[in-house]
Amino acid sequence: GRALTPDYASPEQILGEPLTVASDVYSLGVVLYELLCDRRPYKLQRDSRGALEEAILQTDPPRPSDVADAPRRAALRGDLDTIVLKALKKKPADRYATVHALLDDIERHLTSRPVQARPDSGWYRARKFTARNKLGVSAAAAIAITLIVSTVVATWQARVARAQQARAEEVQSFIESVFREADPMQGEGKVLSAVDLLLQAERRLDERADATPSLKVEMLAIIGESLFGQQEIQQSARVLEKALRIHESMPDADPKLGARLHLALSQAREFLGDVDSARTELSATFAALKLADDAGALAVRARLHEAALGMASSDYATTERAALQAIEEATKVHGARSDQVARAMMYLSKAYIFTAHKPQSVEPARRGLEILLENHGGDYGHPELIELAPYYANALIHTGESEAAARLLRDLLASAERVFGAESNLVGELASLALSIARAEEALVAAEDAVRVSDTARAGSGSGRGSLGVALLNEGRFDEADEQLGLALAGAKAGTRPHLLATRYRAALLRMRGQSAEALPLLDQVIREATPDPFDHPELAAAYVERGLALVELEKFDAAQEAFASATAALDRLHGTRMTPLRADLLIGQARLYLRSGDAAAALPPLERAHAYWQERRPDSRWAAEAARWLNQAQALQGKKRASP
Repeated sequence: GRALTPDYASPEQILGEPLTVASDVYSLGVVLYELLCDRRPYKLQRDSRGALEEAILQTDPPRPSDVADAPRRAALRGDLDTIVLKALKKKPADRYATVHALLDDIERHLTSRPVQARPDSGWYRARKFTARNKLGVSAAAAIAITLIVSTVVATWQARVARAQQARAEEVQSFIESVFREADPMQGEGKVLSAVDLLLQAERRLDERADATPSLKVEMLAIIGESLFGQQEIQQSARVLEKALRIHESMPDADPKLGARLHLALSQAREFLGDVDSARTELSATFAALKLADDAGALAVRARLHEAALGMASSDYATTERAALQAIEEATKVHGARSDQVARAMMYLSKAYIFTAHKPQSVEPARRGLEILLENHGGDYGHPELIELAPYYANALIHTGESEAAARLLRDLLASAERVFGAESNLVGELASLALSIARAEEALVAAEDAVRVSDTARAGSGSGRGSLGVALLNEGRFDEADEQLGLALAGAKAGTRPHLLATRYRAALLRMRGQSAEALPLLDQVIREATPDPFDHPELAAAYVERGLALVELEKFDAAQEAFASATAALDRLHGTRMTPLRADLLIGQARLYLRSGDAAAALPPLERAHAYWQERRPDSRWAAEAARWLNQAQALQGKKRASP
């Protein structure tokens, strides 16, 4: 659901402001910084997305020459410092006006001509003249200024002789080739996207027979990780695999770099749904980490990924163990109040929900949320909060504190729509969770706001319209709901949470209109496409309940009973026997089967329970009316007093 790649995002992207070519210049500046220094512009006290975005907005990056390895600092000092820092200016107007202007300054530096990014002083021009005309200037050694310049040049030339300087020149040469090709005047006559530039950099590496294996591996690692950040996951995995093949053939391969490559590939494999391969790469990550020096932060990342991988495969025992280890390791490396510790606590909370520790699930999530709020100024609109706070909401839901969860989810949903856009998968997941516990009128207002926001940003919406369709359906406004759900299905990717939600509610709409036969294929689709993750159990349970109700309408009672049994099993895994709106629908469906067979005595207890639930929760809703209708029928058969409508 991410709308940007934080490591390469410009300040205006973080703030959600309109984007221009200046934002591309900033992202290219980050890539250039990383190529020259082997690190990104911001080294953080707290290694988290929140700290990164805070740095992007408020902190000036250090000069490349101040942070690069000592042997290459002299080569970076001056022009390259100036070029990179100009590309990374906070204000778009202070950066290079075009990508071509950035490329032109790189070319000027490489040919020892004055760059445009610095004051055009006489001293600066003299130094550039000296670099282009070393022999002629040496003949005028009696002049003091020339003597000083010659001394500086001689010192620089001595450093060039060092092996590390040779590598710096190799990096610079590679940068030149990549950025020169990106110049529409010299390349293919088109402006390249960030993904195009990354893939072009890979091709350049392949073409360079003189590139050392160490350069290739380091550059491919950056390219592969950057492609993952751009959500080009297949391409990322391919590049990372190539880097690993080269790395494994090197006799002096750096184990820390190997661990980094295996971890990145494991994350890509998980994203692609290949959990077994992801586990294999993660095992290789831990094996390499045992041989690596100063890899504490990378080890924490690997442990957190292990916990996440456990969740992806519903192996919550592994998630619990890895999360506990991650808390311990992150505390040593980043501190007890770090975002990494908070993330591990959220993962631990989710593991507790689906193991024998459900009553304990709230406390680690509460502590994690407290840390995140402390680290991010109490701002629920921060992406780190939007991503991780739902773990706390889920813990509240699973332990019966639905009202507190609903309040939190309303705030998070509004923030997520503002930060990521109403079409993002993250917004869809939050909307699905919020709608499952929200009062109908509140859900309708929130959904209408989501669509209004998304329509302002772009034509159409996915999860926003799905949420609105659900809310309209719950209000009984069927024609409007049908329109919004149709638009949601057209705008959502198949298999995603927004698409499953819209499909299920489209089926519910058909059933309510007396078209139960048409609803069944849609419900079967939801059941097939829902993932095995327990957080999809609500979708599965709801689909089974709807399927059972549709089959009752079609008088296929045995099949309906099977569907209700599947729904009961899913809800029991999720909530135990606690009452929820979905449980009330299930009880009514099961009671209708009893009534069909003439067993009013068996139908009364579930109907009385559903009726009492809706009278307390929402007595004026269509659900309360539905419960009262069937309870009245059962009571009439038993000769009892009718229920209040």
